[in-house]
Amino acid sequence: MNRARDVGGATNSVSSRKPGPTDKTLFCAERAPVRFNKWECVVVAGRNLPVDTLRVRPAPSLLTEGAYHGFCPICKAKIVFRSGGDTTDTLAFTLNGKAQTVSKPDPNMSLNEYIRTVAGLKGTKLSCGEGGCGACVVAITSKDPVTGKDVTVPVNSCLRLLIACDGLEITTVEGIGSTRKGLHPVQKTLANFWGSQCGGCSPGMANPKPTKQDVENCLDGNICRCTGYRPILAAFQSFAVDREGACTTDIEDMSNVYHTACNQLPCGKACLETRICEDKPARLKISLRDVTWIEPTNLEDLLEIVEANKSKEYMLVFGNTSTGVFKDQNPSVKIDVSRISELKTISADQDGTLHIGAGVSISQLISFLLKQAPISDSFTALAKHLQKVASTPIRAVASWAGNLMMAHDNPDFPSDIFTIMAGAKSLLNINSKSSGAKSVNLFEFLQMDMKGWVITKLTIPALKQNEHFTTHKKLLTSTPTMVFGGFSPHAVLSSTTAQFLNGKKLTASVIQSACNMLMKEFSPDQPPAAASAAYRQSLLATLFYKSILSSLPSIDPKVASAASPFIRPTSSGKQSYDTDPSLYPVSQPYPKMSAFAQTTGEAKYTDDAFIQTDSLFAAFVHADHGNCILQSIDTSAALQYPGVVDVITADELPITSPLHPDPKENQEPCLVKVGNRILFNGQSFAVVLAATQSIANAAAKLVSATYSDQQPVITSLEEAIETKSFFTNAHVVPLRKGKPINEALAECDTVVKGEISCGSQYHFHMETQTALAFPTDDGGLELHASTQNVTDTQTFASIATGIPASKIKVVMKRAGGSYGGKITRSWFTAAVVSFAANKHNVPVRTALELHSNMRLIGKRFPTDFLHRYNVHRHPWKCEYTIGTLNSRLHAVDMQWYADAGAYVFDSDGAMMQGSTACDAAYFCPNWQVVPTVCQTNTPSNTATRAPGCLPAVFIMETAMDHTAQVLGVDPVSFRYNNIYQEGQVTPTGMTLKYCSLSHLWSQFVDAIGYETRMKDVLAYNKKNMWSKRGLTIAPNKYGLGVGGFYRISAYVLVNGADGTVAVSCGGSEIGQGLDTKLAQVVAQQFGIGLDLVTVHSNISLLHSNSTPTGGSCTSDAVSLAAMDACTQINAVLQPIRDKNPGASWDKIVSLAQAEGLDIGARGWCSRPAPPGGFEYNSYGMVANEVQVDILTGEVQILRTDILFDCGQSLNPAIDIGQVEGGYVMGLGYFLSEEIIYDQPSGRLVTDGTWEYKPPSSKDIPIDLRVDLLKNAPNPVGVLRSKASGEPPTCMASSIVFSIKQAVESSLKDRDLLQSYVVANAPLTPEAVQQLCKVDPSQFIV
Repeated sequence: MNRARDVGGATNSVSSRKPGPTDKTLFCAERAPVRFNKWECVVVAGRNLPVDTLRVRPAPSLLTEGAYHGFCPICKAKIVFRSGGDTTDTLAFTLNGKAQTVSKPDPNMSLNEYIRTVAGLKGTKLSCGEGGCGACVVAITSKDPVTGKDVTVPVNSCLRLLIACDGLEITTVEGIGSTRKGLHPVQKTLANFWGSQCGGCSPGMANPKPTKQDVENCLDGNICRCTGYRPILAAFQSFAVDREGACTTDIEDMSNVYHTACNQLPCGKACLETRICEDKPARLKISLRDVTWIEPTNLEDLLEIVEANKSKEYMLVFGNTSTGVFKDQNPSVKIDVSRISELKTISADQDGTLHIGAGVSISQLISFLLKQAPISDSFTALAKHLQKVASTPIRAVASWAGNLMMAHDNPDFPSDIFTIMAGAKSLLNINSKSSGAKSVNLFEFLQMDMKGWVITKLTIPALKQNEHFTTHKKLLTSTPTMVFGGFSPHAVLSSTTAQFLNGKKLTASVIQSACNMLMKEFSPDQPPAAASAAYRQSLLATLFYKSILSSLPSIDPKVASAASPFIRPTSSGKQSYDTDPSLYPVSQPYPKMSAFAQTTGEAKYTDDAFIQTDSLFAAFVHADHGNCILQSIDTSAALQYPGVVDVITADELPITSPLHPDPKENQEPCLVKVGNRILFNGQSFAVVLAATQSIANAAAKLVSATYSDQQPVITSLEEAIETKSFFTNAHVVPLRKGKPINEALAECDTVVKGEISCGSQYHFHMETQTALAFPTDDGGLELHASTQNVTDTQTFASIATGIPASKIKVVMKRAGGSYGGKITRSWFTAAVVSFAANKHNVPVRTALELHSNMRLIGKRFPTDFLHRYNVHRHPWKCEYTIGTLNSRLHAVDMQWYADAGAYVFDSDGAMMQGSTACDAAYFCPNWQVVPTVCQTNTPSNTATRAPGCLPAVFIMETAMDHTAQVLGVDPVSFRYNNIYQEGQVTPTGMTLKYCSLSHLWSQFVDAIGYETRMKDVLAYNKKNMWSKRGLTIAPNKYGLGVGGFYRISAYVLVNGADGTVAVSCGGSEIGQGLDTKLAQVVAQQFGIGLDLVTVHSNISLLHSNSTPTGGSCTSDAVSLAAMDACTQINAVLQPIRDKNPGASWDKIVSLAQAEGLDIGARGWCSRPAPPGGFEYNSYGMVANEVQVDILTGEVQILRTDILFDCGQSLNPAIDIGQVEGGYVMGLGYFLSEEIIYDQPSGRLVTDGTWEYKPPSSKDIPIDLRVDLLKNAPNPVGVLRSKASGEPPTCMASSIVFSIKQAVESSLKDRDLLQSYVVANAPLTPEAVQQLCKVDPSQFIV
């Protein structure tokens, strides 16, 4: 009789087990143990091993206690298992190949929270928390229950529930490579292509695919604010099978990355083909707090569970992606349907009818539709439309059935899947335990009470002969069935118009009548964040017209472009620059020093610090009303919530800002005190402290308040001007130059008057406002903060706690993006965590939720608001009067109105900086700019990349464009005739000693082939009625320099033991490459290799009293400070060099150490303000060629050319990244990013990724070409360089005029161009289409 011995020595007879299982039931795999068997120990090849170290598992059918043995299918090693019985409340999965076991998991805990706080893997980030940014993406591998094959998909870990990970293999960025053990080719290439700047998005970006287009498609769920996407796309395209030239490095299929060999078996292999893991004969049921999680084993089990719980609030969970949109779902029962094999079936009948199980993901549905495309054209159309739904990680795990249930339960949810499937005449199969199965159409489904019912299948018919099917975003038509979505709470079926079309020949007059009928048949509703009713009603007609054109066999060539969608080519780019070998390593294109740590997830940010067991987490409580008195606060419910420790109010923390107030200024409180006025919806009046961040966030919503003296909120500039809501104490002064403006205007032969407005922009740093404080043993604090302003952060912490600043050490290593948002606004989080840590004597941290960050923190100054009914409000408004004399600018008079928000705070800096850019790049002898700062009931706005300058440049460019039209001259020629020449003086009084604009203009126009391309644009516009192109060029001038603002230090320490150099500076690394440039400068000053230099954190102990990081020139300033320190050290070393000619660097420093010399120094940079405010100007040129869909307003940027002056760049690759990233951020400001406030509540509506739209990888120029000006050293710059961070953002204003040119071409064709077209920013598709004045009477065929 064979016997098996476990580690403890007990034995069980093999013959005592129940008959059935044989050696074939054993399998080899890297999965964790099956959850319902507790395998206590194993014996492999005669060795006793704990089961968690082995990737060989028994089959799930082994349920009884006893010992079982078998052999590895590959190496035949003998394997013995001992079973300890069922465990139905424990999860088992693997994380980066390591077994994880979680007993009684919290049903509400996300996978992201587990990865970061329990497993301690900080590479996976948390940014938006709603599946919209991609920072949290991980890979999940499971076995498809239908095909039996392994499937690896990207998943948003912020949405995936931990409890839904049983039996899965999860791989984070740490699991594929590291700087210590070796980088994966994807990580290495992303860094080497300069695809990581701040690094906040980098861990979620690894995404190799077989073709270039696949690469672009799969980045649709990833946001990058820094790079402008071009280098990221280039990095991943280098792996594509259709790339040009040789691949930069070999790459394995990513699926292999997630499988590691079994290191405990003699063969060392992973026997994947014999693994069984999805057969689950036992039900998982876990209850914790008020939530019960149930995992059915099959469809019958599911129906029984639903029937038993239909009187409760329950939710069927597949991918849990709905929580990204509807965040306040609180069902008492969650039922996991993701593993039920009966719901995952896909089949096709002989007649082409498709049957899709409810457990099929959207991605799987797309693949199957494309596979069946030869059967029916409708399948291709459906698949193409489904590819526009959500993002790749969402589609990979979200089911189509879940999407339909979202539409069923939430009338405001615009389900494209419902619309297109209804139009395709699809049917739903639904089932219930008590009522059986039945089939319904989608409109019947909407009317049903789905309590107790489960969607089981979707049936999609194929097209019949002579039928035509097309879809558009928000609309589908298939005559005579027409379904429209996005116009009312649910998709609607046309009856009147469909009946009208029945049997009609589709002539122009019939189509025009049908369009008019449609617009009468449906009246769009107006949800707060939706496009205007006027725009969506127009789309009813235009998209219907497009669909009809695509179905007609013959149409007028002039309208052919409207019949088929624009197919965006794969993005491409070109970059050129020169270097100076005499300056190396300065001017060499090194990758960022931290790029490799960022792409592997090893780079640590503020919230990545180790969490001590006694730590507390803070969350802000926000007011639900604005412009009212805070009457009372009720914290009782929050304090009773498990895990909550404290609720802090203004009674304890009365700190206000700014630091050195003018008695007349309105002070902004960190927390509003009871009895005081809350000025805006979202302002904070309390902070919750709890055991975890998720508990604190949840409990913050339980704090309630009462309000009194509710007054109307002002959320628009027009309201502020009308009510004279002005800050009379704002520190802004008019700018005047030359003659009195009225006198100068009287001398002009042409005077042009106009108005222009532009909007706001959220910073969208991937890392929100974050801070961590912990007490020190000397009665002080150590404060780690994501900030651009270490000095003020230290001061605020001191004021909040009463601890002397000398006992507070602020540490800033890196930020996951800032863009100005962490100069003054980081004081909220720093003050709160410092106070709380001091009060409770434990570490306290906070990382604001995206919604909290957007509601509390101001945005680009000024701000663009939209009212509930989408009446545009653009609170940076300019009324301008332009006078010319002989077609030359002679007088400019501007009245600026800007919205500071609720408090005056940063208004003076932004407005005064804007006045320095009021001239853009054009000379005029006489100026007057009068700024007025307005107060609204919105968060205090703050610095954002190129603060004040971005709208100022756009305003002046608009004035130039308007004046050219009035004069009847070409806008490009008018701009050229008025650009600055060397020796002229700016409105701020700066004499332009070095001005190369004329030379740049001529060089640029020739280089881009402007004349030829302009002819091609005109020819294209002549041939096309509904698609128009525009091509414009514009110059750029941007004042820069260290003098007058920067006071900053750098510390350089040479280690005598090995010659390595440690550097620290008072500047913050926020993604701009400051650390890398600094290291290059230090290495160059000492004549050593860059590998010998390490840049450490910005620490207040060394760099207190330094100015904030911002204004593009901090890298210059810290480089100057470091050069000062290096000069001191070199002076110390010079006598030793003289005595030891030819000695190596390490020999020199070791001799210095032996002599007891100080080979460390602190350098300082401080320069007086130069005349005119700036030491030098950055110059550049930009050209944009666009294509505009006149019927929808959609814009494609076909090509962008940028010529940018960086002097002799300190690092041209980093500077090109700054140019591209800054430019694309500017594109977002001018094209897609809207801030919308609801009336009358004043609540921010666009407070997340589903409502707020920064550019994605497919919004950038299709062809982006950037040249750094060659042979152009800057005589007054640091090592002859120029800064690059903010000027390119201003260059993006030129995109508006290319679009406007296309719009004007369309209006002119239709005899509608009667006056100057005012193009307020942002030019969203809605704004563009409404400018085009499309009417069905113009539709031809």
